[in-house]
Amino acid sequence: MCRKRESKVLRVNAQTPGQRAIEEAVSVLRDGGLVVLPTDTVYGLCCNALIESAVAEVYEAKGRPASMPLIIFLPDAQAMDLYAAEVPDLARQAAAKWWPGPLTIILKRRESVPGFAVAGGDTVGLRVPAHPVALAVLKAADFPVASTSANLSGRPSPVQAPGGADLCVQPDVILDAGPCSLGRESTVVDFSRTPAVLVREGGVPLAELQATLGLASLRLPQRSP
Repeated sequence: MCRKRESKVLRVNAQTPGQRAIEEAVSVLRDGGLVVLPTDTVYGLCCNALIESAVAEVYEAKGRPASMPLIIFLPDAQAMDLYAAEVPDLARQAAAKWWPGPLTIILKRRESVPGFAVAGGDTVGLRVPAHPVALAVLKAADFPVASTSANLSGRPSPVQAPGGADLCVQPDVILDAGPCSLGRESTVVDFSRTPAVLVREGGVPLAELQATLGLASLRLPQRSP
């Protein structure tokens, strides 16, 4: 059964968010609460990746299958080495090209990312969102921020700040910065395998990936017959 509570909605300027709103969002995350952040792709439901109860509440809020990992938002590409055990040159090339931006890079994870945040797997998805509000929160946070789209599983991802019917558990704080510029999910590429595997095509088109990374460096997922 869904548990409803009233979210605190803070309307912020998409380019120059107020420091007070950023500090409040970081404080809520640090204490184990849920925060919705605008990104360049869609609105993200975020939590402190180090707090198991917060991660569990994200799954409950979305009705998300336990087998589906969350991703970790980064403030910049340099933070990749804090959470990834192995970073191939091709992954660094992709990060240099598309971060900040709509590309999620999957890599072997370090122990700094707890297993409960990534469905018990040995990899982690990382992304630097190209949105001033999200980046301001991430730069102010001294902990990893886990995220997924701020909608019930199976429903369209929100390009506007979500309302009361969009989640089964309401977040504590919503930073509303208006519509997301891209309005579609990020492209996901698994660089923990060789060649790298396209998991999902999104904001970065397949043709652009192939042109930059090389046809031989990227494998498409196998289609079921």
